Amino acid sequence: MQTPKNTHKIVSKRVVEVEQGDIRRYADAIYAGMPIHHDLAAAKKAGYPGLVAPPTFTATLGDHAAVLGEMELNPRTILHSEQELLEYEAVCSGDVLNVTTTLVESYEKTGGSTNTGFVIVEDVGTNQKGKKVFHARRVFAIRGGFPRR
Repeated sequence: MQTPKNTHKIVSKRVVEVEQGDIRRYADAIYAGMPIHHDLAAAKKAGYPGLVAPPTFTATLGDHAAVLGEMELNPRTILHSEQELLEYEAVCSGDVLNVTTTLVESYEKTGGSTNTGFVIVEDVGTNQKGKKVFHARRVFAIRGGFPRR
């Protein structure tokens, strides 16, 4: 059985200044060894204005904590279930991104005696030129379902 849960959209907006150190640390964490992620001269030689963020870097920019916190969910019950990421152009150090995180849907399913909540959140990022650079969709599973009021 599936029960709708959300009655209003929750939106979080923030500005993210992409820094060289953030790109380098992320590239190291995912073992992205291409010089354009670490060496500014290599990135510029390749035609980029700054270090190039590895492709999945933008998945880290959404403010999911704000959305999930506003839903009053216990962080210990939240599981990352699914993720999709579309990137439209390279993100480079020096970019200033406007990132909007939106609660798209939340619902609950019952299987036997166990409830599981599902929260679908989308992130959209535009750069300082107003160009959409990424769109991410993430599904969180909530063990035990949503808090009862």
